[in-house]
Amino acid sequence: MRSRLLLIATVSAALLAPSVAQAADCPGADLVPDGSNAAQVTDATLCLLNAQRAAAGLAPLTVDSTLSAASDGYAGVMIAGHFFAHESPDGSTLDQRLGKVGYSYEVAGENIAWGEGPLSTPASIVDAWMHSEGHRTNILDGDFRQIGLGILPGVPRAGSVFPGATYVTDFGTRPAQPATRAASRTSTTDAAAAGDPLAHYAVKKHAAKKHHARKHGRKHVRKHRRAAARRHVQRYQTVS
Repeated sequence: MRSRLLLIATVSAALLAPSVAQAADCPGADLVPDGSNAAQVTDATLCLLNAQRAAAGLAPLTVDSTLSAASDGYAGVMIAGHFFAHESPDGSTLDQRLGKVGYSYEVAGENIAWGEGPLSTPASIVDAWMHSEGHRTNILDGDFRQIGLGILPGVPRAGSVFPGATYVTDFGTRPAQPATRAASRTSTTDAAAAGDPLAHYAVKKHAAKKHHARKHGRKHVRKHRRAAARRHVQRYQTVS
């Protein structure tokens, strides 16, 4: 029985034009999340993600309430703690968050994002993910069967004056038979651009991949640190 976690990170600080056709087919795709439209925004995000999978010939993801509990909880933790990363400041990881809510998995992954104003709509967030190789890989991974969605008003950036939202999507597939995950088979590599809230890289795979992940992480952060230095925007969108 294999057990793997996929946490991929990139940064997008520019608005990417969403697919008009897909947005039109998913009511609520252009809503800025707030306290009154949570159900519409969640449904629109799932609709957009499954549209991408359908276009790739993949089965749709089904919402799992246990996964959604983990996603929703972590979105709130990032907003309250003013941080943006797959690993929280107290060291908790996706594997631990899923274990806490009782989700046993064969394979699991996570995409996170936050945006302000028009950059925080489901259409904009999903489009940004699809323009990022790592996030697109998670969305179009045929091994995933379930999804949890946590989308909350508010952003991790302290002092933000624009309306916005934080997104967490946790992907997973339950094992065919109950199994205990072997933590010793996995390892985590984190690399973040110091002082740069827009750069974060995290990956969790088998221990044999540790050296490659660490090397790739350093290259990834250097790339986005340079990119961040070349541009300045007043409204941000960050995906990880």
